[in-house]
Amino acid sequence: MRADGRFFGALALCWIAAASDAHAYCRTTTCDSLDPAREGVPCETDARGCVVEGIPLWRDPGCVTLWLSEEPEPLPGIDTAQLAELTLAAFETWQDASCDPGQPSFEARLNGTLECALTSFDPGALQEVDSVRVVREDWPHPQSLRDVALTTVNFRPSTGEIIGASIEINAEDNRFSLTPDSGAIDLPSALAHEAGHALGLGHSDDRDATMFPRTPAGSDALRTLSSDDEAGICDVYPATQDAAGACADTPAASASSVCEGAIVPRRASHGGCSAAPPGGASAGWAAACVLALIGCARARRRRA
Repeated sequence: MRADGRFFGALALCWIAAASDAHAYCRTTTCDSLDPAREGVPCETDARGCVVEGIPLWRDPGCVTLWLSEEPEPLPGIDTAQLAELTLAAFETWQDASCDPGQPSFEARLNGTLECALTSFDPGALQEVDSVRVVREDWPHPQSLRDVALTTVNFRPSTGEIIGASIEINAEDNRFSLTPDSGAIDLPSALAHEAGHALGLGHSDDRDATMFPRTPAGSDALRTLSSDDEAGICDVYPATQDAAGACADTPAASASSVCEGAIVPRRASHGGCSAAPPGGASAGWAAACVLALIGCARARRRRA
């Protein structure tokens, strides 16, 4: 996501998606065009550019536990408490979608802050954690220097099960606002779009959708789901069970236990660095560029 006062849109090399012909939304899949094992062969796409190769990503229905990085002031004029409320509200926007009847079969909860998710944060070391952090200096993705945010989804390549995701907000190159401002990014809109990626959705062709890749600068239109967004999230999480109370029934982990569990040995994989997730489960990850103005993000694949 980039801002220059005109648009944010996504023009990504890494959009991995599969779509239902009846809808405009795309599903993210396990196919990764930048996986070295593919030797440069792109993932198969349909006429709309949605990837139809690979297994659609999904989460085990239940509680999605969110963590924030521990920051004294995440964004100018937006403190940690506000960022926490906005992050949870973004996921609750998807949680409250209408699946006619019922709602998507997941519930979101904010657990607290993680000191280990500061500037030394490594998505590979926290593969089974859902986190949001603000990057105020040294944006770590040189291929997308002016992107507003980047969502990295960790998944099991054999099944497509999402085991964690990290949302990184680029505050080094962008200004954010909580009210419509032609010179700033609408933070609630950006978080709602990012939450959709963290839950397994790709982009949508519907111009009214939260997952549509372009919106006028300063617009708050992405805060509200369209019928296409609701169809997409209900496709991933059918209302086959009542998720209400799922988080109440899920014990809350402590920040210290999460950070301690994230310190794992690295080892080379596919010519790069990788980390074994807690428990030694095999995992891959794909990075999706979000709301980028004529920008893109890289997609890589890790296997423990």
